[in-house]
Amino acid sequence: MSWQKTKISEFLIERKDRFKPDKANELGLPRIEKIDFSGTIYINNFKPTKTGMILVKNGDLVISGINVEKGALAIYKGDTDALATIHYSAYTYDEDRIDIDFLKWYLQSNIFRNILKGQVKGGIKTEIKSKTFLNLEIILPDLTTQKQIASRLNKLAWDIKNLDFTCFCNKELIISLRQSLLNQAITGVLSIQKPNEYVNIISKSDIDNIPFTIPSNWKWLKLKDILDENKDITYGIVKMGLEPSDGVCALRCSDIQYRYIKRDGIRFVTKEVSNQYSRTILTGNGHEILMNIRGTLGGCALVPPEMAGYNIAREIALIPLNNKINSRYILDVLSSPYIQQTTFANLRGIAYKGLNLSLLRDFLIPVPPKEEQERIVRKVDELMQLCDKLENENNNAQKASSDLLQAIMQKYFTQKESSNEIIDLNFKRAVLSAKIINEMHEEKYFGAVKLEKILYLCETHLGVTLNGKYKKEAAGPYDAKSRYEVEDILKIKKWFDVQKVTNGSVEITKYLPLENCHEIKTLYNDVFAGSLSKIDKLMDLFKGKNSDFCESIATLYAVWKNRLNNNLTCSNSELIADFKMWSKSKERFYDSDLLDRILFMRRKGLTPDSNIKK
Repeated sequence: MSWQKTKISEFLIERKDRFKPDKANELGLPRIEKIDFSGTIYINNFKPTKTGMILVKNGDLVISGINVEKGALAIYKGDTDALATIHYSAYTYDEDRIDIDFLKWYLQSNIFRNILKGQVKGGIKTEIKSKTFLNLEIILPDLTTQKQIASRLNKLAWDIKNLDFTCFCNKELIISLRQSLLNQAITGVLSIQKPNEYVNIISKSDIDNIPFTIPSNWKWLKLKDILDENKDITYGIVKMGLEPSDGVCALRCSDIQYRYIKRDGIRFVTKEVSNQYSRTILTGNGHEILMNIRGTLGGCALVPPEMAGYNIAREIALIPLNNKINSRYILDVLSSPYIQQTTFANLRGIAYKGLNLSLLRDFLIPVPPKEEQERIVRKVDELMQLCDKLENENNNAQKASSDLLQAIMQKYFTQKESSNEIIDLNFKRAVLSAKIINEMHEEKYFGAVKLEKILYLCETHLGVTLNGKYKKEAAGPYDAKSRYEVEDILKIKKWFDVQKVTNGSVEITKYLPLENCHEIKTLYNDVFAGSLSKIDKLMDLFKGKNSDFCESIATLYAVWKNRLNNNLTCSNSELIADFKMWSKSKERFYDSDLLDRILFMRRKGLTPDSNIKK
């Protein structure tokens, strides 16, 4: 198999049908409104046009000349012909030369983006015309390889789509968790009450119609009751004027986010403008809260000391608190669902709704004793940090999925002659995995951990080439990408289904035989003909062993190998010390057990400086 440099015009043919506006409107055909970056076509059936239009037929490849590098391309599938503006182009294609799914993936890859950057004047932000597009050269494999690569990318994209949906659901859950946390904080559920504590702030006004029940030693106060005695709630600069190159930083409503202030993109105003609104020059004394009252509602944040001297826009209210109240606690109240709902219920205006300051001053605030405020703040901070961690992990997972897709495309589209080998190695790894699973899946504690560690030792110790890319994970050397690719093959080939089950308090991966599992023995014997005896011997060492045993053996092997690579000695105590430093989770292993396993490895020839004999 070889990859050939090929002009796009050799397999794509542009559809030339063009219509002037009057003719296009007369035809009454549906119109392609846009193609989003996921490749979804949006149709408008009744929108007239004042510009020239192109014809699109069922099965045509439609490309946005403006956004092709972002994925704005799709196959049109409609019951009737359609129209699109001249910023689009439509193509028929030679099915004997190009797999259209392969092409769609290629055009969304960074490799193609680099081609555009190198050959399209003005870079990828400039609209690419069909003439230029058709003259671009790309490197294509044969049709069979195109279909293989496209099939794998389609499956990966589906998995990523499911992951993105999971990440979206997780994001919503984290938002709900934060809201629930704050609701509990301001209702007295989050911390232990101490009846001998009391609120030392006197209400200056009558309180009617309390929103919800609070502990008996708490008080309902109006927001104006807890303000600095010498200050009032006020809004900031009405007209900021032209921005100077230097001056006073002025926060806008877009800068005030949920419980934090965005630091980038803050604009300047002149000192003269700022001084006209000296009432809202921030002190940074730790008792100032900013709350959006117009524009981007929901933003609420405590002013940090380093923003002393800043000013604010009219869309923001400055809330100066007295020192009898914990400002962090009031931030918890003002960012809670209770206040958010109260805010939206009190908005005034028609075209540009906002919150009147007089209404804000009368917002009812549940106030616990000062000591209780401090306990609540500490607990909220602790739990919010956990939410932040979950959010970061969720965001990282989402970004990693996108990066993974591009990395795999990069790999496939630059492998050229070796692409078949990669596909074969993935299949080879799946066959060996299926053999191991077939031998051990009925064991009580057999799961993904045990499987991965045996595969690692097959490749690292026995020298079986499986295309593994192992990383240092808590449970030992681990190749997540290869694992999920293997699981896909197991299910596609109908050898094993892959399910998550709970075994006691532990969730493990279980493999359930499917109708084609009888194929495994023959395939294994064929694919690994030269290595059968040593692989079988290695598998025998782990039959009946639990996942902890396999994890510890594989990790010991990895640290042992690392020491040898660095020309270090490999005493038992040194190996155990490196093992414990691998991950905090390794502390659960007893030194005595690890010593037994090191001795086991030496007896069985399962060390980096030895081989299992046939």
